[in-house]
Amino acid sequence: MKTKSRVYQAPLATFIISALGVIVLSLVVRGNLVVRQTDQNIQNQFQYQVEILTENAGTYISDVIHVSFTPLTKSTTKAGFGQINHWYRVTLENQTDAVGHLRLIMDNPIFDNLTLYYFDPRFDDVQVSYFGDTRDNISPEHRILPNIAFDLVPGQAASFYLHLQTDGSPILSLSLMSETGFEQYSRMLHIIWGAFIGIALILGAYNTVLFVGLRDSVYLIYVGYLMAVLLTMGVIHGYGYYLFSESLQLWFSKQIVPLQSLVALSALMLGKLFLKISPSCGGTYRLANAVATILCLFFLIALFIPESLAAPIFIILQLVTYVSAFLMIRYRFKSRIRWTRYYLFSWIPFFIGAGLGMGLFAGLVEYSFLTRHTFIFSVLFELTFISMALADRMSETERNRFFLATHDIKTNLANEFYIEQKIEQLRQRQQTSMTALIAIRVTNYDRIVPYLTEPDRRLLLKQLTVQFALQIDQYAKLIPLDELTRTHVSVVNDNTFFYLATVASEAVFETLMNQLSNKDNYNPLQSVIPFRVQCTFSARLLDELTFDSQTLLNSVKEGINNALEHGLPMQIYSEEKETQNARGIKLAQALETAIQHNQLQLYYQPQLCLFDNRACCSEVLLRWTHEDLGFIPPMEFIDIAEKTGLIRQLTLWVIEQTFREHGELATISALPMCTSINISAIDLSRPGFANDVILLAQKHQVASQHFTLEVTETSHQQDQGVFTQNLIALKKDGFHLAIDDFGTGYSSLTYVSDLPFDELKIDRSFVKDMVSSQRQQQIVQATIDMATQLGLTVTAEGIEDKETLEALRKANCHKIQGYFYEKPMPYTHYQTWLKTKRLTLTP
Repeated sequence: MKTKSRVYQAPLATFIISALGVIVLSLVVRGNLVVRQTDQNIQNQFQYQVEILTENAGTYISDVIHVSFTPLTKSTTKAGFGQINHWYRVTLENQTDAVGHLRLIMDNPIFDNLTLYYFDPRFDDVQVSYFGDTRDNISPEHRILPNIAFDLVPGQAASFYLHLQTDGSPILSLSLMSETGFEQYSRMLHIIWGAFIGIALILGAYNTVLFVGLRDSVYLIYVGYLMAVLLTMGVIHGYGYYLFSESLQLWFSKQIVPLQSLVALSALMLGKLFLKISPSCGGTYRLANAVATILCLFFLIALFIPESLAAPIFIILQLVTYVSAFLMIRYRFKSRIRWTRYYLFSWIPFFIGAGLGMGLFAGLVEYSFLTRHTFIFSVLFELTFISMALADRMSETERNRFFLATHDIKTNLANEFYIEQKIEQLRQRQQTSMTALIAIRVTNYDRIVPYLTEPDRRLLLKQLTVQFALQIDQYAKLIPLDELTRTHVSVVNDNTFFYLATVASEAVFETLMNQLSNKDNYNPLQSVIPFRVQCTFSARLLDELTFDSQTLLNSVKEGINNALEHGLPMQIYSEEKETQNARGIKLAQALETAIQHNQLQLYYQPQLCLFDNRACCSEVLLRWTHEDLGFIPPMEFIDIAEKTGLIRQLTLWVIEQTFREHGELATISALPMCTSINISAIDLSRPGFANDVILLAQKHQVASQHFTLEVTETSHQQDQGVFTQNLIALKKDGFHLAIDDFGTGYSSLTYVSDLPFDELKIDRSFVKDMVSSQRQQQIVQATIDMATQLGLTVTAEGIEDKETLEALRKANCHKIQGYFYEKPMPYTHYQTWLKTKRLTLTP
């Protein structure tokens, strides 16, 4: 899966970083050995001594080399910060027989001003060299690694006087190396710095990609932390001169404390996001926010105050940052989050490196090559552990995302993914013989949920899944959908459950389904939740499985819908049902094409006015002949249109076609003919429907009063407000309105009393037996009387014999329609009928 492949990218990056870290560590150790070996060789060949001079040194040196100095303000060698003004003297003598090609190294790339005086008594000559951030015209190499090269012949002695003036670190490490040793030392430093920069940039690029892909802010903060560390180390070690312009690097050198506070701030924010410290964490969250705010303010303040004042404050803030980080780690340890331990380990080298770095910076730790690069080494260890922590965190995040994608959020039960995956596995392994797919829907779920608390709702769903699993297990063997969690059920839309089970035979399968569906109340918590829980069931056997998993799931879902539509508790899949479904899918696809290409046809069935025996109106009836399937019953394709959302297009096509043909019919008939058009309550429940009809009438220049819109009462309107507004708008424009199939729908009396109808059509089911049934006669008579008293015209449908017609005439019915008078006819036949038929029906 893609999810898993992405998870394992992070450990690979961690491995690479660890390998590079080991390389850098070996370089640091190697560099330390080079320095120690070089120092030992120098000790054996040259006798040299380094002294920190007393307060009188300035006057003495001034007399010897005839230069003036700023009076000493401090001669102490105690550690600490402040205005440093130290003098150093280096004396040495070549005790070998060869010329010594030497380098004196002053290792502190962030001091402000260092003046070096090289005094050779043989020539009474003084060479003066300047170093430091405040000096101009110094090469980057000498800013990064301040040094002076000189030669010393056998037996020669030499003296160096160094005057250090700086505001910050009091340390000045002086090392004497041969030219060869210096080259090795310099090469080693550059390799270490290059490796460190490369690791930081690789990590930065990698985590930027992760941020873009995952949109997790922790990776962006980590990149910020990396850049802050890279910048700070560039100042401390001097390699920043290779990365930035000289003026910018000099400015950074003066902001070493603000840069270190930026590192602390980004480390704290990284920890906060990484450990997911949120407001729900209480005091830990508030402390982290407070420390972060203080660090932000200190960063801004430190930009404008002396380094000697800012450094001691930062040491205190750094300790507070450590405490806050420890409390965040401690809080997460309580949650037993696995990746927290890596984050804890990452702080250990950071503590050590930062502590030694600050100690070295303050003069509290003895200088050596190893201590000089401890912070680089500790940062590499820290980055390795953080990368491991981020990898573990990413793995857990991906696992959580996978869980959310494959489980119902509200119940934590498996969703449709698991059932689809298992079906595909069974198909690939050809293990589908006598395997049953069972679907169960809580049909009154939406009605009872508003009365349940969230815990009760979850408990109900959980217990229902357990109850059904136990019942299925009595007749079949449940198939786990997930081998790891032993999940047996998938939940879709909260109210539908899917199970897979192996049955012994088709007879057992039918028995299982009958037993499952024979209850009236499926509530397993009746004493706690006093509601009746109703369920509908559907199932099928996964025979040869020629269909994909989604098709199979859709088939049992459709089975539930069919069972609900026909008032059945359960439906088992059959080939006949599958054929019907396939036919429905084919017709749904073809119907849209038929609408767009005018492949439908209107038939006209005339209506007879019983008061004067005149053909006073006709009803348009929609017909469709499919090129392969032949004649399609209107009830079938209209039902498909309503289910697929094509009913709007279909209704508007019928209306426009009727308006178009009406103009031609008006030229044939001498009498004004009224045409009735069937519309669905679904159409009337759509905003803007009335406006669409009115615009079509205007387009074809037909009079609205010549049309009656028959509302099919069997379709319950979806939006009563919109339904009523559309009716009123159509009535106001002049259309006549009729209730079709009166007596068979949802709210006949409500329609008659509350809505502006003009006509009522009695359904054929009441008319066909009225001659032989006195009860039916009474129902029809009562309907006609009621409608007449309300001022409605009454039309009776389904008249198939003369006796029924006469009975309706006697009952004072206004109009009749049926095969006894005329059958529905195509448009061309209707045109002929209008020309030749002239009131021929005799009483």
